[in-house]
Amino acid sequence: MRNVFLLALISIFFISCNNEVDLTSDYVDTTVVYGLLNPGENTHYVRIQKAFLVNGNALDYAKVPDSIQYKPDDLTVVIEERDSTSDVLKRTITLTPVIGADKDTGIFASSNHIIYKTPDNEKIFAQFVYKLVITNKKTGKVISGKTKLVKNTVADFFKTPGAGSVNWNSPIGTGYTMRWNHVGNGKIYQPEVVFYFKEVNVLSGDTIQDSLSWRFVAIEYNPQLNADIIELNVPQNSFYEYVGNSLSPKPNIKRIIGWLNFKCYIGTDDLNTYINVNKPSIGIIQEKPLYTNITNGIGIFAARSSYIKRLVPLSEQSKDTLIFGKYTQNLSFFKN
Repeated sequence: MRNVFLLALISIFFISCNNEVDLTSDYVDTTVVYGLLNPGENTHYVRIQKAFLVNGNALDYAKVPDSIQYKPDDLTVVIEERDSTSDVLKRTITLTPVIGADKDTGIFASSNHIIYKTPDNEKIFAQFVYKLVITNKKTGKVISGKTKLVKNTVADFFKTPGAGSVNWNSPIGTGYTMRWNHVGNGKIYQPEVVFYFKEVNVLSGDTIQDSLSWRFVAIEYNPQLNADIIELNVPQNSFYEYVGNSLSPKPNIKRIIGWLNFKCYIGTDDLNTYINVNKPSIGIIQEKPLYTNITNGIGIFAARSSYIKRLVPLSEQSKDTLIFGKYTQNLSFFKN
């Protein structure tokens, strides 16, 4: 699954622990689900695992695949496409297990990692709701979750930047303000600016395309404050400080200023709540509540989307500031 909001499934396992557990009690099958649907993608993935309770070192058991993974033949996994008003079933999408899917290294076992996927080119549509249904064929237990999709109906998502170039520093010292449209079912918005440039070796002539990704703090949509337009002000000089802190001078290298891509990642209300609940605790009280929208299990089944405005030029003033300004003057920037 591609990255958007940096969610950690591992948090579910530890948040759900209780300090007063009877280690001699009967085994309880607890299904853990993580899935985000994106109408802009052609293939959709759901991660399904199981929690475990052991009389011993839990970290040792976490390294054993059988402790956290179901056998593929034990589960039936489908996504039901339903009418958003009548709840009438429109279509059933069957997910198949992918054994050996890529997984980051960490505490939990990564060998024979299993993830469930829809058929390729299986489109989903924002006018419907989608229900995940997992049936454990050994126990008969049914686990489910339902989500609306983020609606991709705004043709011109970004208001600023518009058709012209971007000048990060306002003449009156107020910086630059990004503006974008609220979209249906969007609750959390995380903008990102990608700055592209080339690094040219003045001795060999070799050229490398490079970039910096500047991701901002996510913003919650508030209809009382935001109406249909959401704004984020980027303070004066922030762009140049970011570039200056992210790059170092390189001998015999000059950097050719390129363009900007503006992105925005969007999540539903359930996803926003899940992220907020799983933020690091601050203060004396470290115990956090468990949030889940999964019936007969724990985890999250929600939706996300993204918009991008490509090839946005920097203003001549912004280019001059990259070349001569105090934050970046030692980085050998040049105009194309």
